[in-house]
Amino acid sequence: MACNIGTLMEESTPTTSAFDNINAQAKNRLFIVPFASLPHNILELIFWNLPPADRVHLCLTCRRVFSILVSPLYANIVYAPDTNKGDGNNTVAAGLGNFTVINRGDVSRFFSALNLKNATFNFKYADLVQKLFLGELSDQTIFDLSRWRELECPHFGSLRFFEFSELIPIRPLTLEEAPNLTKVFIDENFCNEAEIHQGQVDFVDFSKITEICFKGKMGRNEDMLIFGLLTKHPQLIGQITGLHFMVDPTNEHYDRVYRRVVGFFAILRRMGLVLGNLSRLSFPLTNHSTAVIVNLIGKHVYFENLSHLELYIEDDGGVINLVDSLQELSSIVRERGSSISHLSVSYRLTKEDVEKNHLRAMSLLRLMEPFMELQTINIRILIEGLDLSNLLMIFGTPLSNNMQTLRSIRIDASTPSENLVASVLPTLGDVNMLFPHLNYLYRCSCKSCKEIMHNLLKFNDFPANSGMMEESIQVSTLMIVGHELDASQGSMQAEPCDFARGEPDWPMRMQGSSKAGGCLFDHLINYQLNESLEGFPRLETFEICGMVYVRDANGRLSLPFQEKFSGLSEEQLTAMVDIRQIFDGAY
Repeated sequence: MACNIGTLMEESTPTTSAFDNINAQAKNRLFIVPFASLPHNILELIFWNLPPADRVHLCLTCRRVFSILVSPLYANIVYAPDTNKGDGNNTVAAGLGNFTVINRGDVSRFFSALNLKNATFNFKYADLVQKLFLGELSDQTIFDLSRWRELECPHFGSLRFFEFSELIPIRPLTLEEAPNLTKVFIDENFCNEAEIHQGQVDFVDFSKITEICFKGKMGRNEDMLIFGLLTKHPQLIGQITGLHFMVDPTNEHYDRVYRRVVGFFAILRRMGLVLGNLSRLSFPLTNHSTAVIVNLIGKHVYFENLSHLELYIEDDGGVINLVDSLQELSSIVRERGSSISHLSVSYRLTKEDVEKNHLRAMSLLRLMEPFMELQTINIRILIEGLDLSNLLMIFGTPLSNNMQTLRSIRIDASTPSENLVASVLPTLGDVNMLFPHLNYLYRCSCKSCKEIMHNLLKFNDFPANSGMMEESIQVSTLMIVGHELDASQGSMQAEPCDFARGEPDWPMRMQGSSKAGGCLFDHLINYQLNESLEGFPRLETFEICGMVYVRDANGRLSLPFQEKFSGLSEEQLTAMVDIRQIFDGAY
Protein backbone atom coordinates (compact mmCIF):
# COMPACT_ATOMS: atom_id res chain seq x y z
CA MET A 1 0.00 0.00 0.00
CA ALA A 2 1.28 3.47 -0.84
CA CYS A 3 2.65 5.37 2.11
CA ASN A 4 0.86 8.67 2.75
CA ILE A 5 0.85 11.56 5.19
CA GLY A 6 -1.70 9.91 7.48
CA THR A 7 0.37 6.74 7.62
CA LEU A 8 3.49 8.65 8.62
CA MET A 9 1.75 10.30 11.54
CA GLU A 10 0.65 6.92 12.84
CA GLU A 11 4.10 5.34 12.49
CA SER A 12 6.50 5.35 15.37
CA THR A 13 9.60 7.45 14.91
CA PRO A 14 11.96 5.55 12.59
CA THR A 15 15.17 4.05 13.91
CA THR A 16 18.36 3.71 11.93
CA SER A 17 17.09 0.34 10.73
CA ALA A 18 13.61 1.55 9.79
CA PHE A 19 14.65 1.44 6.15
CA ASP A 20 14.03 -2.31 6.31
CA ASN A 21 10.32 -1.64 6.83
CA ILE A 22 9.86 0.53 3.74
CA ASN A 23 8.07 -1.23 0.91
CA ALA A 24 10.11 -3.01 -1.72
CA GLN A 25 9.66 -0.33 -4.35
CA ALA A 26 11.18 2.35 -2.17
CA LYS A 27 13.86 0.02 -0.77
CA ASN A 28 15.27 -0.61 -4.23
CA ARG A 29 15.77 3.08 -4.98
CA LEU A 30 19.48 3.53 -4.54
CA PHE A 31 19.28 7.29 -4.09
CA ILE A 32 17.72 6.93 -0.63
CA VAL A 33 20.71 5.29 1.09
CA PRO A 34 23.26 8.17 1.27
CA PHE A 35 20.78 10.89 2.17
CA ALA A 36 21.26 10.68 5.92
CA SER A 37 24.66 12.36 5.72
CA LEU A 38 23.67 15.21 3.40
CA PRO A 39 23.31 18.83 4.64
CA HIS A 40 19.84 20.04 5.63
CA ASN A 41 19.33 22.30 2.61
CA ILE A 42 20.32 19.57 0.15
CA LEU A 43 17.98 17.10 1.81
CA GLU A 44 15.08 19.55 1.54
CA LEU A 45 15.88 20.36 -2.09
CA ILE A 46 15.79 16.69 -3.04
CA PHE A 47 12.74 16.14 -0.84
CA TRP A 48 10.62 18.72 -2.69
CA ASN A 49 11.55 17.27 -6.07
CA LEU A 50 10.23 13.81 -5.17
CA PRO A 51 6.67 12.59 -5.79
CA PRO A 52 4.47 12.90 -2.67
CA ALA A 53 4.59 9.22 -1.68
CA ASP A 54 8.38 9.13 -1.95
CA ARG A 55 8.65 12.14 0.35
CA VAL A 56 6.98 10.09 3.06
CA HIS A 57 9.24 7.11 2.37
CA LEU A 58 12.24 9.39 2.65
CA CYS A 59 11.11 10.67 6.05
CA LEU A 60 11.02 7.07 7.31
CA THR A 61 14.61 6.35 6.32
CA CYS A 62 16.26 7.10 9.68
CA ARG A 63 16.02 9.35 12.72
CA ARG A 64 18.18 12.16 11.34
CA VAL A 65 16.28 12.40 8.06
CA PHE A 66 12.97 12.23 9.94
CA SER A 67 13.98 15.03 12.30
CA ILE A 68 14.95 17.26 9.36
CA LEU A 69 12.12 16.57 6.92
CA VAL A 70 9.06 15.97 9.08
CA SER A 71 8.67 19.73 9.66
CA PRO A 72 8.62 20.78 5.98
CA LEU A 73 6.36 17.83 5.19
CA TYR A 74 3.64 19.15 7.51
CA ALA A 75 4.32 22.88 7.24
CA ASN A 76 1.95 23.55 4.33
CA ILE A 77 -1.10 21.30 4.05
CA VAL A 78 -3.60 21.41 1.17
CA TYR A 79 -6.73 19.33 0.78
CA ALA A 80 -7.40 18.22 -2.81
CA PRO A 81 -10.54 16.10 -3.22
CA ASP A 82 -9.82 14.79 -6.71
CA THR A 83 -6.20 13.64 -6.60
CA ASN A 84 -7.35 10.03 -6.96
CA LYS A 85 -10.29 10.61 -9.31
CA GLY A 86 -10.51 9.72 -12.98
CA ASP A 87 -8.86 7.33 -15.38
CA GLY A 88 -5.68 9.32 -15.82
CA ASN A 89 -2.82 9.79 -13.43
CA ASN A 90 -4.03 13.05 -11.95
CA THR A 91 -0.90 14.16 -10.15
CA VAL A 92 -0.15 17.53 -8.64
CA ALA A 93 2.43 19.21 -10.84
CA ALA A 94 5.87 19.04 -9.29
CA GLY A 95 7.98 22.07 -8.52
CA LEU A 96 5.02 24.44 -8.20
CA GLY A 97 5.09 25.09 -4.47
CA ASN A 98 6.22 23.37 -1.31
CA PHE A 99 2.88 21.89 -0.30
CA THR A 100 1.82 18.50 1.00
CA VAL A 101 -1.48 17.23 -0.38
CA ILE A 102 -4.06 15.22 1.50
CA ASN A 103 -7.08 13.73 -0.24
CA ARG A 104 -10.33 12.00 0.58
CA GLY A 105 -8.52 8.72 1.19
CA ASP A 106 -6.41 9.90 4.11
CA VAL A 107 -8.14 13.05 5.36
CA SER A 108 -9.71 11.33 8.39
CA ARG A 109 -6.40 9.86 9.56
CA PHE A 110 -4.69 13.19 9.07
CA PHE A 111 -7.11 15.05 11.34
CA SER A 112 -7.28 12.35 13.98
CA ALA A 113 -3.48 12.27 14.15
CA LEU A 114 -3.00 16.03 14.59
CA ASN A 115 -3.28 15.63 18.36
CA LEU A 116 -0.69 12.85 18.48
CA LYS A 117 2.59 13.57 20.22
CA ASN A 118 5.93 12.28 19.01
CA ALA A 119 7.61 11.05 22.19
CA THR A 120 11.12 10.83 20.76
CA PHE A 121 11.34 14.43 19.53
CA ASN A 122 8.71 15.79 21.95
CA PHE A 123 6.36 17.59 19.55
CA LYS A 124 2.73 17.43 18.45
CA TYR A 125 2.13 17.19 14.75
CA ALA A 126 -0.36 20.07 14.93
CA ASP A 127 2.47 22.35 16.05
CA LEU A 128 4.31 21.69 12.76
CA VAL A 129 1.49 23.06 10.59
CA GLN A 130 2.04 26.62 9.33
CA LYS A 131 -0.47 26.84 6.47
CA LEU A 132 -3.73 24.94 6.30
CA PHE A 133 -5.75 25.16 3.08
CA LEU A 134 -9.10 23.38 3.48
CA GLY A 135 -11.21 25.47 1.12
CA GLU A 136 -12.20 22.40 -0.92
CA LEU A 137 -13.22 20.31 2.10
CA SER A 138 -16.98 20.84 2.32
CA ASP A 139 -18.43 17.35 1.78
CA GLN A 140 -19.48 16.03 5.19
CA THR A 141 -19.65 12.47 3.87
CA ILE A 142 -15.88 12.66 3.41
CA PHE A 143 -15.12 14.46 6.65
CA ASP A 144 -17.22 16.57 9.02
CA LEU A 145 -14.95 19.59 9.38
CA SER A 146 -17.44 21.55 11.51
CA ARG A 147 -17.65 18.75 14.07
CA TRP A 148 -13.85 18.46 14.16
CA ARG A 149 -13.62 22.22 14.73
CA GLU A 150 -15.98 22.08 17.72
CA LEU A 151 -14.85 18.84 19.40
CA GLU A 152 -11.35 17.83 18.31
CA CYS A 153 -9.50 20.91 17.07
CA PRO A 154 -5.97 20.99 18.53
CA HIS A 155 -3.79 23.94 19.45
CA PHE A 156 -1.84 25.13 16.38
CA GLY A 157 1.17 26.88 17.87
CA SER A 158 2.89 27.67 14.56
CA LEU A 159 -0.10 28.24 12.28
CA ARG A 160 0.26 31.44 10.27
CA PHE A 161 -2.97 31.20 8.28
CA PHE A 162 -5.79 28.84 7.42
CA GLU A 163 -8.66 28.71 4.95
CA PHE A 164 -11.91 26.87 5.58
CA SER A 165 -14.64 26.23 3.02
CA GLU A 166 -17.25 28.96 2.61
CA LEU A 167 -19.88 26.34 1.78
CA ILE A 168 -20.26 25.07 5.33
CA PRO A 169 -21.04 26.85 8.62
CA ILE A 170 -17.83 26.63 10.61
CA ARG A 171 -16.29 28.87 13.24
CA PRO A 172 -12.91 30.35 12.31
CA LEU A 173 -9.90 29.47 14.44
CA THR A 174 -9.44 31.99 17.24
CA LEU A 175 -6.73 33.09 19.64
CA GLU A 176 -7.38 29.97 21.68
CA GLU A 177 -6.52 27.55 18.86
CA ALA A 178 -4.18 29.65 16.69
CA PRO A 179 -2.54 32.51 18.61
CA ASN A 180 0.11 33.33 16.02
CA LEU A 181 -1.89 33.99 12.84
CA THR A 182 -0.33 36.51 10.46
CA LYS A 183 -3.00 36.32 7.74
CA VAL A 184 -6.77 36.25 8.07
CA PHE A 185 -9.49 35.31 5.57
CA ILE A 186 -12.64 37.33 6.32
CA ASP A 187 -15.74 35.58 4.99
CA GLU A 188 -19.35 34.98 6.03
CA ASN A 189 -18.28 32.63 8.83
CA PHE A 190 -15.88 35.27 10.15
CA CYS A 191 -18.67 37.87 10.09
CA ASN A 192 -20.97 35.49 11.98
CA GLU A 193 -18.28 34.99 14.62
CA ALA A 194 -17.99 38.77 14.98
CA GLU A 195 -21.75 38.96 15.62
CA ILE A 196 -21.37 36.42 18.42
CA HIS A 197 -18.75 38.76 19.93
CA GLN A 198 -21.10 41.81 19.70
CA GLY A 199 -19.38 43.13 16.57
CA GLN A 200 -15.87 42.85 18.00
CA VAL A 201 -13.04 41.04 16.19
CA ASP A 202 -10.82 40.55 19.22
CA PHE A 203 -11.00 36.78 18.81
CA VAL A 204 -8.03 37.33 16.45
CA ASP A 205 -4.81 39.02 17.54
CA PHE A 206 -4.67 41.79 14.92
CA SER A 207 -1.40 43.09 16.33
CA LYS A 208 0.25 40.18 14.48
CA ILE A 209 -1.79 40.30 11.27
CA THR A 210 0.16 41.39 8.19
CA GLU A 211 -2.24 40.25 5.46
CA ILE A 212 -6.03 40.54 5.12
CA CYS A 213 -8.15 38.72 2.54
CA PHE A 214 -11.78 39.77 2.14
CA LYS A 215 -13.64 36.86 0.54
CA GLY A 216 -16.22 37.49 -2.18
CA LYS A 217 -19.16 36.59 0.06
CA MET A 218 -19.29 38.18 3.51
CA GLY A 219 -22.00 38.65 6.13
CA ARG A 220 -24.79 41.19 6.43
CA ASN A 221 -22.65 43.11 8.92
CA GLU A 222 -19.71 43.47 6.55
CA ASP A 223 -19.81 47.29 6.38
CA MET A 224 -19.75 47.70 10.15
CA LEU A 225 -17.09 45.01 10.46
CA ILE A 226 -14.75 46.79 8.02
CA PHE A 227 -15.44 50.16 9.65
CA GLY A 228 -14.76 48.76 13.11
CA LEU A 229 -11.66 46.95 11.93
CA LEU A 230 -10.09 50.13 10.55
CA THR A 231 -11.16 52.51 13.31
CA LYS A 232 -10.40 50.24 16.28
CA HIS A 233 -7.20 48.79 14.83
CA PRO A 234 -5.66 51.70 12.87
CA GLN A 235 -2.19 50.20 13.38
CA LEU A 236 -3.24 47.61 10.78
CA ILE A 237 -2.92 50.17 8.01
CA GLY A 238 0.75 50.66 8.72
CA GLN A 239 1.61 47.02 9.31
CA ILE A 240 -0.22 45.03 6.63
CA THR A 241 1.80 43.96 3.62
CA GLY A 242 -1.05 42.23 1.80
CA LEU A 243 -4.61 43.38 1.04
CA HIS A 244 -6.90 41.25 -1.11
CA PHE A 245 -10.48 41.88 -2.17
CA MET A 246 -11.29 38.45 -3.53
CA VAL A 247 -14.22 37.54 -5.77
CA ASP A 248 -16.42 34.49 -6.05
CA PRO A 249 -15.76 33.45 -9.67
CA THR A 250 -18.91 31.33 -9.93
CA ASN A 251 -21.71 33.04 -8.01
CA GLU A 252 -20.87 36.60 -7.10
CA HIS A 253 -21.01 39.60 -9.42
CA TYR A 254 -17.93 41.73 -8.94
CA ASP A 255 -19.89 44.98 -8.37
CA ARG A 256 -20.57 44.07 -4.75
CA VAL A 257 -16.88 43.49 -4.11
CA TYR A 258 -16.00 46.68 -6.00
CA ARG A 259 -18.33 48.67 -3.72
CA ARG A 260 -16.50 47.10 -0.79
CA VAL A 261 -13.23 48.44 -2.23
CA VAL A 262 -14.74 51.92 -2.62
CA GLY A 263 -15.96 51.90 0.99
CA PHE A 264 -12.62 50.69 2.33
CA PHE A 265 -10.59 53.40 0.60
CA ALA A 266 -13.20 56.06 1.43
CA ILE A 267 -12.61 55.27 5.12
CA LEU A 268 -8.86 55.56 4.58
CA ARG A 269 -9.34 58.96 2.95
CA ARG A 270 -11.53 60.11 5.85
CA MET A 271 -8.91 58.94 8.37
CA GLY A 272 -5.99 60.28 6.34
CA LEU A 273 -4.23 56.89 6.35
CA VAL A 274 -1.94 55.38 3.73
CA LEU A 275 -1.02 51.73 3.20
CA GLY A 276 2.68 52.46 3.38
CA ASN A 277 4.03 48.90 3.64
CA LEU A 278 1.69 47.17 1.20
CA SER A 279 3.44 44.84 -1.23
CA ARG A 280 0.55 42.60 -2.38
CA LEU A 281 -2.74 44.04 -3.66
CA SER A 282 -5.78 42.37 -5.26
CA PHE A 283 -9.01 44.12 -6.26
CA PRO A 284 -11.79 44.02 -8.88
CA LEU A 285 -12.78 46.46 -11.61
CA THR A 286 -16.20 46.52 -13.28
CA ASN A 287 -18.14 48.63 -15.76
CA HIS A 288 -19.13 50.79 -12.80
CA SER A 289 -15.50 51.52 -11.97
CA THR A 290 -14.25 55.02 -12.55
CA ALA A 291 -10.86 56.57 -13.06
CA VAL A 292 -11.56 58.69 -9.95
CA ILE A 293 -11.72 55.61 -7.70
CA VAL A 294 -8.61 54.11 -9.29
CA ASN A 295 -6.88 57.41 -8.60
CA LEU A 296 -8.11 57.24 -4.99
CA ILE A 297 -6.57 53.78 -4.62
CA GLY A 298 -3.34 55.15 -6.04
CA LYS A 299 -3.28 57.91 -3.42
CA HIS A 300 -3.61 55.48 -0.50
CA VAL A 301 -1.26 52.76 -1.77
CA TYR A 302 2.46 53.26 -2.26
CA PHE A 303 2.71 51.60 -5.67
CA GLU A 304 6.47 52.05 -5.35
CA ASN A 305 6.43 49.23 -2.76
CA LEU A 306 4.12 46.84 -4.62
CA SER A 307 5.55 43.54 -5.81
CA HIS A 308 2.26 41.70 -6.51
CA LEU A 309 -0.74 43.18 -8.33
CA GLU A 310 -3.85 41.14 -9.06
CA LEU A 311 -6.90 42.37 -10.98
CA TYR A 312 -10.30 40.75 -11.34
CA ILE A 313 -12.06 42.49 -14.23
CA GLU A 314 -15.76 41.97 -14.99
CA ASP A 315 -17.31 43.39 -18.16
CA ASP A 316 -21.06 43.32 -18.80
CA GLY A 317 -20.73 45.02 -22.18
CA GLY A 318 -20.26 48.64 -21.13
CA VAL A 319 -16.55 48.58 -21.77
CA ILE A 320 -15.99 52.36 -22.02
CA ASN A 321 -15.83 52.92 -18.25
CA LEU A 322 -13.39 50.05 -17.98
CA VAL A 323 -11.20 51.62 -20.65
CA ASP A 324 -10.90 54.80 -18.57
CA SER A 325 -10.22 52.88 -15.34
CA LEU A 326 -7.57 50.66 -16.93
CA GLN A 327 -5.93 53.68 -18.56
CA GLU A 328 -5.71 55.43 -15.18
CA LEU A 329 -4.23 52.32 -13.57
CA SER A 330 -1.74 51.98 -16.42
CA SER A 331 -0.61 55.58 -15.85
CA ILE A 332 -0.10 54.94 -12.13
CA VAL A 333 1.94 51.81 -12.85
CA ARG A 334 4.01 53.62 -15.48
CA GLU A 335 4.91 56.37 -13.02
CA ARG A 336 5.22 54.44 -9.75
CA GLY A 337 4.92 50.69 -10.31
CA SER A 338 8.37 49.71 -11.52
CA SER A 339 8.84 47.30 -8.58
CA ILE A 340 5.86 45.11 -9.53
CA SER A 341 7.24 41.68 -10.39
CA HIS A 342 4.09 39.51 -10.20
CA LEU A 343 1.03 40.37 -12.28
CA SER A 344 -2.26 38.48 -12.40
CA VAL A 345 -5.17 39.60 -14.61
CA SER A 346 -8.52 37.87 -14.95
CA TYR A 347 -10.95 39.41 -17.49
CA ARG A 348 -14.50 38.05 -17.55
CA LEU A 349 -17.07 39.12 -20.15
CA THR A 350 -20.51 38.22 -18.81
CA LYS A 351 -22.41 38.51 -22.10
CA GLU A 352 -21.49 38.15 -25.75
CA ASP A 353 -20.27 41.40 -27.26
CA VAL A 354 -17.91 40.49 -30.10
CA GLU A 355 -18.09 43.94 -31.72
CA LYS A 356 -16.04 45.52 -28.92
CA ASN A 357 -13.45 42.75 -28.55
CA HIS A 358 -10.80 44.79 -30.36
CA LEU A 359 -11.33 47.60 -27.83
CA ARG A 360 -10.97 45.10 -24.98
CA ALA A 361 -7.76 43.73 -26.45
CA MET A 362 -6.36 47.24 -26.88
CA SER A 363 -7.27 48.13 -23.29
CA LEU A 364 -5.50 45.05 -21.93
CA LEU A 365 -2.50 45.78 -24.13
CA ARG A 366 -2.28 49.34 -22.77
CA LEU A 367 -2.75 48.09 -19.21
CA MET A 368 0.15 45.65 -19.46
CA GLU A 369 2.55 47.81 -21.47
CA PRO A 370 4.21 49.51 -18.45
CA PHE A 371 5.22 46.25 -16.74
CA MET A 372 8.86 45.68 -17.62
CA GLU A 373 10.31 43.59 -14.74
CA LEU A 374 7.78 40.79 -14.32
CA GLN A 375 8.85 37.45 -12.89
CA THR A 376 5.41 35.83 -13.05
CA ILE A 377 2.50 36.65 -15.29
CA ASN A 378 -0.93 35.15 -14.96
CA ILE A 379 -3.55 35.97 -17.63
CA ARG A 380 -7.03 34.49 -17.63
CA ILE A 381 -9.33 35.56 -20.45
CA LEU A 382 -13.02 34.66 -20.30
CA ILE A 383 -14.05 36.43 -23.49
CA GLU A 384 -15.83 34.78 -26.40
CA GLY A 385 -15.06 35.58 -30.01
CA LEU A 386 -11.46 36.83 -29.81
CA ASP A 387 -9.56 36.49 -33.07
CA LEU A 388 -5.85 35.88 -33.62
CA SER A 389 -4.93 39.58 -33.64
CA ASN A 390 -6.78 40.10 -30.33
CA LEU A 391 -4.96 37.17 -28.72
CA LEU A 392 -1.57 38.40 -29.93
CA MET A 393 -2.25 41.87 -28.49
CA ILE A 394 -3.29 40.49 -25.12
CA PHE A 395 -0.56 37.91 -24.66
CA GLY A 396 2.25 39.16 -26.88
CA THR A 397 3.02 42.51 -25.24
CA PRO A 398 3.61 41.39 -21.63
CA LEU A 399 5.66 38.41 -22.79
CA SER A 400 7.90 40.34 -25.17
CA ASN A 401 8.45 43.14 -22.63
CA ASN A 402 9.63 40.74 -19.92
CA MET A 403 11.63 38.08 -21.74
CA GLN A 404 14.73 38.43 -19.57
CA THR A 405 12.95 38.32 -16.21
CA LEU A 406 9.96 35.96 -16.49
CA ARG A 407 10.12 32.77 -14.44
CA SER A 408 6.51 31.65 -14.71
CA ILE A 409 3.89 32.17 -17.42
CA ARG A 410 0.28 31.09 -17.03
CA ILE A 411 -2.34 31.51 -19.75
CA ASP A 412 -5.96 30.45 -19.49
CA ALA A 413 -9.09 30.97 -21.57
CA SER A 414 -12.69 29.90 -21.19
CA THR A 415 -13.54 26.78 -23.23
CA PRO A 416 -10.20 26.73 -25.08
CA SER A 417 -11.55 24.52 -27.88
CA GLU A 418 -13.79 27.45 -28.88
CA ASN A 419 -11.99 30.56 -27.69
CA LEU A 420 -8.37 29.64 -28.40
CA VAL A 421 -8.34 26.92 -31.04
CA ALA A 422 -11.49 27.58 -33.07
CA SER A 423 -10.80 31.31 -33.10
CA VAL A 424 -7.51 30.80 -34.97
CA LEU A 425 -8.82 28.30 -37.54
CA PRO A 426 -9.94 31.05 -39.98
CA THR A 427 -6.36 32.35 -39.99
CA LEU A 428 -4.61 28.98 -39.95
CA GLY A 429 -2.12 30.12 -42.57
CA ASP A 430 -1.01 32.99 -40.32
CA VAL A 431 -0.72 30.60 -37.38
CA ASN A 432 1.57 28.31 -39.35
CA MET A 433 3.72 31.27 -40.39
CA LEU A 434 4.04 32.45 -36.78
CA PHE A 435 4.69 28.94 -35.49
CA PRO A 436 6.52 27.04 -38.24
CA HIS A 437 7.71 24.20 -35.97
CA LEU A 438 4.31 22.74 -35.08
CA ASN A 439 4.74 18.99 -35.29
CA TYR A 440 1.79 17.89 -37.40
CA LEU A 441 1.39 14.17 -38.00
CA TYR A 442 2.53 14.31 -41.62
CA ARG A 443 5.75 16.10 -40.59
CA CYS A 444 6.67 13.71 -37.79
CA SER A 445 8.91 10.69 -38.33
CA CYS A 446 8.05 8.85 -35.10
CA LYS A 447 6.57 5.36 -35.33
CA SER A 448 3.20 6.39 -33.91
CA CYS A 449 2.67 9.19 -36.43
CA LYS A 450 3.74 7.00 -39.33
CA GLU A 451 1.18 4.41 -38.27
CA ILE A 452 -1.55 7.06 -37.97
CA MET A 453 -0.72 8.46 -41.40
CA HIS A 454 -0.78 4.96 -42.86
CA ASN A 455 -4.27 4.40 -41.46
CA LEU A 456 -5.49 7.79 -42.67
CA LEU A 457 -4.16 7.33 -46.18
CA LYS A 458 -6.07 4.08 -46.52
CA PHE A 459 -9.23 6.19 -46.54
CA ASN A 460 -7.76 9.01 -48.62
CA ASP A 461 -8.64 9.70 -52.21
CA PHE A 462 -5.99 12.39 -52.71
CA PRO A 463 -2.18 12.04 -52.70
CA ALA A 464 -0.28 11.93 -49.41
CA ASN A 465 1.62 15.11 -50.28
CA SER A 466 -1.40 17.15 -51.33
CA GLY A 467 -2.10 20.48 -49.69
CA MET A 468 -5.69 19.47 -49.05
CA MET A 469 -4.55 16.45 -47.06
CA GLU A 470 -2.23 18.61 -44.98
CA GLU A 471 -4.90 21.21 -44.31
CA SER A 472 -7.45 18.58 -43.26
CA ILE A 473 -4.93 17.10 -40.80
CA GLN A 474 -4.10 20.55 -39.45
CA VAL A 475 -7.77 21.32 -38.80
CA SER A 476 -8.58 17.94 -37.27
CA THR A 477 -5.41 18.05 -35.14
CA LEU A 478 -6.36 21.44 -33.71
CA MET A 479 -9.88 20.22 -32.98
CA ILE A 480 -8.54 17.22 -31.04
CA VAL A 481 -6.05 19.46 -29.25
CA GLY A 482 -8.88 21.82 -28.29
CA HIS A 483 -10.79 19.00 -26.61
CA GLU A 484 -7.64 17.95 -24.76
CA LEU A 485 -7.25 21.50 -23.46
CA ASP A 486 -10.91 21.53 -22.38
CA ALA A 487 -10.33 18.33 -20.40
CA SER A 488 -7.12 19.65 -18.88
CA GLN A 489 -8.75 22.92 -17.88
CA GLY A 490 -11.67 21.05 -16.34
CA SER A 491 -9.27 19.22 -14.01
CA MET A 492 -7.85 22.42 -12.52
CA GLN A 493 -8.49 22.68 -8.78
CA ALA A 494 -8.12 26.39 -8.16
CA GLU A 495 -8.50 29.76 -9.76
CA PRO A 496 -5.36 30.91 -11.55
CA CYS A 497 -5.67 34.26 -9.80
CA ASP A 498 -4.64 33.38 -6.30
CA PHE A 499 -1.98 35.70 -4.94
CA ALA A 500 -4.26 36.07 -1.91
CA ARG A 501 -3.47 32.50 -0.97
CA GLY A 502 0.19 33.29 -0.71
CA GLU A 503 1.69 31.60 -3.74
CA PRO A 504 1.74 32.91 -7.31
CA ASP A 505 2.44 29.33 -8.35
CA TRP A 506 -0.47 27.68 -6.59
CA PRO A 507 0.11 23.92 -6.70
CA MET A 508 -3.46 22.73 -6.91
CA ARG A 509 -3.58 22.43 -10.67
CA MET A 510 -4.01 18.82 -11.59
CA GLN A 511 -2.31 17.29 -14.61
CA GLY A 512 -5.50 16.16 -16.31
CA SER A 513 -3.52 15.43 -19.47
CA SER A 514 -1.39 12.79 -17.77
CA LYS A 515 -3.02 9.75 -19.30
CA ALA A 516 -1.99 6.54 -20.93
CA GLY A 517 -0.62 7.18 -24.39
CA GLY A 518 0.25 10.82 -23.81
CA CYS A 519 -1.56 13.67 -25.52
CA LEU A 520 -1.55 15.05 -29.04
CA PHE A 521 -1.29 18.63 -27.74
CA ASP A 522 2.17 18.07 -26.31
CA HIS A 523 3.27 16.11 -29.37
CA LEU A 524 2.15 19.01 -31.56
CA ILE A 525 3.62 21.97 -29.70
CA ASN A 526 6.56 20.71 -27.62
CA TYR A 527 9.30 21.54 -30.10
CA GLN A 528 7.65 24.83 -31.12
CA LEU A 529 7.15 25.79 -27.47
CA ASN A 530 10.80 25.30 -26.62
CA GLU A 531 11.89 27.15 -29.75
CA SER A 532 9.57 30.09 -29.05
CA LEU A 533 10.59 30.35 -25.40
CA GLU A 534 14.31 29.95 -26.00
CA GLY A 535 14.70 33.69 -25.47
CA PHE A 536 13.36 33.42 -21.89
CA PRO A 537 16.51 32.38 -20.00
CA ARG A 538 14.93 32.33 -16.53
CA LEU A 539 11.63 30.67 -17.38
CA GLU A 540 10.89 27.68 -15.13
CA THR A 541 7.19 26.96 -15.72
CA PHE A 542 4.76 27.57 -18.55
CA GLU A 543 1.08 26.74 -18.22
CA ILE A 544 -1.70 26.90 -20.76
CA CYS A 545 -5.23 25.90 -19.76
CA GLY A 546 -4.04 23.50 -17.08
CA MET A 547 -1.18 21.96 -19.08
CA VAL A 548 1.80 22.70 -16.83
CA TYR A 549 5.25 22.61 -18.43
CA VAL A 550 8.28 22.52 -16.14
CA ARG A 551 11.95 22.98 -17.03
CA ASP A 552 13.52 19.51 -16.86
CA ALA A 553 17.08 18.37 -16.17
CA ASN A 554 17.97 18.84 -19.84
CA GLY A 555 16.83 22.45 -19.81
CA ARG A 556 13.71 21.79 -21.89
CA LEU A 557 10.11 22.51 -20.97
CA SER A 558 8.14 19.29 -20.62
CA LEU A 559 4.99 17.94 -18.99
CA PRO A 560 5.93 16.15 -15.75
CA PHE A 561 4.50 12.63 -15.34
CA GLN A 562 3.49 12.66 -19.02
CA GLU A 563 3.78 9.44 -20.99
CA LYS A 564 5.23 9.60 -24.48
CA PHE A 565 2.68 10.06 -27.26
CA SER A 566 1.82 6.62 -28.65
CA GLY A 567 -1.09 7.26 -30.95
CA LEU A 568 -4.70 8.38 -31.25
CA SER A 569 -7.78 6.76 -29.82
CA GLU A 570 -10.30 5.19 -32.17
CA GLU A 571 -12.60 8.15 -31.62
CA GLN A 572 -9.88 10.66 -32.50
CA LEU A 573 -8.86 8.71 -35.58
CA THR A 574 -12.48 8.59 -36.73
CA ALA A 575 -12.75 12.36 -36.27
CA MET A 576 -9.71 12.86 -38.49
CA VAL A 577 -11.22 10.65 -41.18
CA ASP A 578 -14.50 12.60 -40.99
CA ILE A 579 -12.69 15.92 -41.42
CA ARG A 580 -10.80 14.48 -44.37
CA GLN A 581 -14.10 13.46 -45.97
CA ILE A 582 -15.48 16.97 -45.46
CA PHE A 583 -12.48 18.38 -47.30
CA ASP A 584 -13.00 15.75 -49.98
CA GLY A 585 -16.61 16.86 -50.46
CA ALA A 586 -18.11 13.61 -49.18
CA TYR A 587 -20.52 15.53 -46.90
